[in-house]
Amino acid sequence: MNEFKPEEILNNDIDLATIESLPSSYIQEKVVLGIDIYKYSQYPTIEQIYIPVVFDWLYHMAAINTIKHEKYFFDGYGATEVDFKKKFISTGDGGFQIFDDVLQAVIFATYFQTALRRYVTGGATGPLEKNLYKVVSSLELRYAISRDKIYSYKSNYFGPAIINNARILSKDNLNRLLIDLNSISWLTKNLNAAENLLDIDKESLAKTSYFKGHDKSKGSRLFDTSGKILSVDLQKVGALKAKETMLDIFNMHLQAKLEIIVGHHDYKIYVVTLGNLNTSGINT
Repeated sequence: MNEFKPEEILNNDIDLATIESLPSSYIQEKVVLGIDIYKYSQYPTIEQIYIPVVFDWLYHMAAINTIKHEKYFFDGYGATEVDFKKKFISTGDGGFQIFDDVLQAVIFATYFQTALRRYVTGGATGPLEKNLYKVVSSLELRYAISRDKIYSYKSNYFGPAIINNARILSKDNLNRLLIDLNSISWLTKNLNAAENLLDIDKESLAKTSYFKGHDKSKGSRLFDTSGKILSVDLQKVGALKAKETMLDIFNMHLQAKLEIIVGHHDYKIYVVTLGNLNTSGINT
């Protein structure tokens, strides 16, 4: 997305109307996936030091597997992990990834959770992750998906999509996947319903207005070959009040099957779960 550079214009003598209209061409509607390490502050000090290293490794695995196996959805998004990192805002114990649509966010979260599942089951293949596992053998994540406006300024990202996402995550005291109404509306408009994630593949997506221009020769492991969305449950939580903003929030529970190489045996299938079905205890 184009970066907001107000200094190039504000150094001239311009009227207030021009100043106020300047940002409009730089604001875009995007989807934000928030990822947060559940109860990070409660880990012992040594584990706290290593957990961000684990998170970086999980991010690396999620990015390279998404790039390799989901070209149908990410062909124009980025071809390298560096491209992904340019759209990531780190918070130290998690961060926010900016996407073009909700389906990209769901797919990346699924690959992230798969990397985590392989890690905590001792399935790592390289020395780095094997050594990290000796220190941090248990980890849980919580996720949030929001859709709204953002803009870029000096290689940073700002806007309500990010602010709302952070507020949603702050209201969750479990390892859930919370998703806002704007994101649900996108799934409803483009897939007929969020639950249609169970049915879609590249052939069916080609019949939709949003995906009809995508290249069907590009692969998708999750929606075309050895992967599959097994279940989707959606529960309306209600309106969450974050500071002065009211956000309509849904609790999503999703299970998916993926085949991933592991280091400790030959059985490669992982059924991973995003979120949980418990809607109690969300701070409203």
